[in-house]
Amino acid sequence: MTLPVHERIPDGLNHRTGLKNLGVVPVGQPVAKYRYRTRKGYLTCELYDVTQVRPVDPMRVAAGLQATETRKLAEKARRQAACAQAEQDALKMYQHAVDRAVKRFRFWHDDPQTGYLDTETTGLSGQVIEVALVDRHGHMQFHSLVRPTIPVEPEAQAVHDLSDAELADAPSWTEVAQQLRPWLDGRRIVAFNADFDQARLKTSDEAHGLPPQDNPPIWRCAMEAFGPLHGDWSDYHGDWRWASLLGACRQMGVPPEAATHRALGGAQALARLVSAVATREWPVLTVADVPKDFVEWPE
Repeated sequence: MTLPVHERIPDGLNHRTGLKNLGVVPVGQPVAKYRYRTRKGYLTCELYDVTQVRPVDPMRVAAGLQATETRKLAEKARRQAACAQAEQDALKMYQHAVDRAVKRFRFWHDDPQTGYLDTETTGLSGQVIEVALVDRHGHMQFHSLVRPTIPVEPEAQAVHDLSDAELADAPSWTEVAQQLRPWLDGRRIVAFNADFDQARLKTSDEAHGLPPQDNPPIWRCAMEAFGPLHGDWSDYHGDWRWASLLGACRQMGVPPEAATHRALGGAQALARLVSAVATREWPVLTVADVPKDFVEWPE
């Protein structure tokens, strides 16, 4: 049977909430509907005969309230347990990431053949104008300025303070590469942002028509490896945010490179950073150490 719909509540009828406020509940079937307006549009509710009611049972009300409270407490306990488990899972993954990072730094540091390289360039996509290679103790193995075939960009010069005039009498990349390549030959080379340095060497090779190195170095990136130790997780990218070499050195308490970056100072700062990470006694992490964005909180 289709129930009549009213725009106002007729005398002798009331909805369930209205009856509840009067201390009664309906015992019969709804006899009509009430259509009312809300900010989301029109809604309807059922109306009951006010004579077909019974008093609210206090025991039933109390039992209902108790059941509701029990459900709330159970849900709160479940949520707390889920959050605690999420924190423990994150701690386990974070500890693994830190342990793996420290292991990489120790492996590099313990290998006397590993070299630490830094470059200065004409620009972010330009050619090498200075290159330096040091051993794990920071002792210089190779260092040279380079005369590029393109001008130094003003933004780059502001970083390293090397001008075209200062590079005019420097050897060409062809000369420098001939001396540098034996030092790199098949060797593990650590750089801070290795992709950048490797690409800039390649750009210089191409600009001078040099073929790829027959036995190229094995590149390793200290910037990427330091990510978990820096401890800044990007939930948006799902990866660790990178620290600068300056920031990483300061975090580890070692002398950073100079404010005006130069290749030799950068390579030596990198060697100090690797040594500091490798020789430090890293404490066992706790939940308080885990970056909050690293925790996958339950819904």
